[in-house]
Amino acid sequence: ILVFQPGAERMTELKSKLPDYLEYVGNEQAPDPAEMTNSFHLNLAAMGLLAFVVGIFLTYNAIAFSYTDRRDLIRKLRLAGVMKGELSRAMVIELSLFLITGALIGSWLGAQMAAWLLPGVGRTLAQLYGVYITYPDGLVPTGIWLPFLMTIVAAGLCVIFPLRESLNAPMLERHEAGWHQHAVVRRDHLMALSGVLLLAVALVTGLTASHLWLALAGMACLLLGTALLLPAVLRLLISFLQKLVPARSARFSWLLADSRWLLGPASLALMAMTLALVANSGLNTMISSFRQATDDWLGQRLVADLYLRGGNRGAELETWVADTMPELGVAERYRTAITRQNPGQEPVPVEVISLQEGGRFRDSVKLIRGESDAAKKFHAGDGIYISERAWRIDGWQTGATTNLCKGHDEIPILGVYRDYGNPISQWMVNRQLFRNCWPDLSANGLAVYGPEEYDWGTVRLAIAERFGLEDDEIINQTELRQVGLAVFDRTFVITRALNALTLLVAAIGIFCAVSAIHHHRVGQQALLASLGLSRTERGSLLLLQWGMLGLLCMVLVWPLGTLLAGYLGAVVTPAAFGWSFPLQLDWQHYLVLGALAAGCLMLAVVLPSLRLLFTSPAALLREQNV
Repeated sequence: ILVFQPGAERMTELKSKLPDYLEYVGNEQAPDPAEMTNSFHLNLAAMGLLAFVVGIFLTYNAIAFSYTDRRDLIRKLRLAGVMKGELSRAMVIELSLFLITGALIGSWLGAQMAAWLLPGVGRTLAQLYGVYITYPDGLVPTGIWLPFLMTIVAAGLCVIFPLRESLNAPMLERHEAGWHQHAVVRRDHLMALSGVLLLAVALVTGLTASHLWLALAGMACLLLGTALLLPAVLRLLISFLQKLVPARSARFSWLLADSRWLLGPASLALMAMTLALVANSGLNTMISSFRQATDDWLGQRLVADLYLRGGNRGAELETWVADTMPELGVAERYRTAITRQNPGQEPVPVEVISLQEGGRFRDSVKLIRGESDAAKKFHAGDGIYISERAWRIDGWQTGATTNLCKGHDEIPILGVYRDYGNPISQWMVNRQLFRNCWPDLSANGLAVYGPEEYDWGTVRLAIAERFGLEDDEIINQTELRQVGLAVFDRTFVITRALNALTLLVAAIGIFCAVSAIHHHRVGQQALLASLGLSRTERGSLLLLQWGMLGLLCMVLVWPLGTLLAGYLGAVVTPAAFGWSFPLQLDWQHYLVLGALAAGCLMLAVVLPSLRLLFTSPAALLREQNV
């Protein structure tokens, strides 16, 4: 049972009322459990902001379509003498009414969702980290003004450009087609330039970021730059495909030309979908990489097969094991806490641990950087290893020297190893060097190791029976690793749920965009039907067209998702926690993501297309004339 520091009086009362079978053990070096939830909070915040950004793209698209629908009305009002300022004020008032209504409904729905999710989140935090959250007394949280402010700013950004474009459109209808085409090209060029600038900022930030907020800003620039570059890249890819199509393939040539035009009204919806897919792909790669890194780290930390708490039975256990099971070995584990000045002359608490003798323990430590002969010097006691946090945050560097203990005040730093989740910098030293520095310190644990094929369950029972150990005093490393990975999987369950929610929002955006586009393409379907194309052929062309656009987007999603995962592992995580993890590519989730995206895209296209496909050509022509 973990007890937070309650104060002297309550601590005295607690100790006096403990039953005989419970003992209070003080541990001043224990990490704050709240520190362990930082990665959890960071992922929730990142996914929430991502969903918000995807919503901005979709809102922009919806507002632009609403102004397009009322283009004739706006033209007639301007021809009737209504000034641009009067029209803009009226539209802003209209938008404000929708904004207030939507914000109130959204806040209420968000509070309902929070009330539904909070119990599960609370149980996860309590069971995994020992952190207990407070639940709100009502549905309206005290921090509701921040979401309102974010909504107002986002709505302002979404309305500025479509409103200006609608008011600046030519007043004569015959000039509108050329002006609109020129506006789309100008918009794509502007977005491409902005995307390149944002990617350049992300690159500079990734190389120089030392603070979490800078790293997150770089990640935001990476995502937004990717999305803004999408229309220009899709146009280049479609132009490349057009060059490959033979002249006799009239339908496919028309399909590519029409798809190129379609990028104008559909680009924002495709950008939102691509942004969600890139984030989904990046986070899946990041989570799988982090899981593999965590498994490797547990393998480094849990090299032996059995671990015993306390080291006062070391000699007795070693003698008994040598007599009864000579194939096994026993090693003592040492640990202590010291305070040393880092290169910036600041006092830093450091955890010093020993590495047991033997090739099995020696080979378990994988350095991410180090001297050429680091392993040889380390096992000779001529240097130490430091954790990644000690290198990144506290400033100790390989090749430099530091003060380990009396008589070893200029000990070389030979290498850096990974130490995930530890909020305290750590040094690893050779067992003999540890004993030379702290000869009076007793071992804090024992490790029993041997062949992997050994029956370790039987060994555990034999040791527990011989020395009278309780179940919690002897630990099987296999079970401990399984528990650690189970904790990891449970930690990211909510992240995956928010990831799926973001994809759902993007699918809804595609559905709305296709519905709006088809509303303005009634005449095209009527023309195709009049030319003799059957309903099946027209439906196949629609599916092929949107499927091709989705496939071209996925071509960009795969490399950019991997780039995002690398940015999370190499920039954001080190800036936030002081450690990184290597990127591990897992191609299975790419296939699943591609199938999921294709399915969502097909549903989003089929449903709005049913009305066009099942309406007679004559009715379509009459509707077009109206």
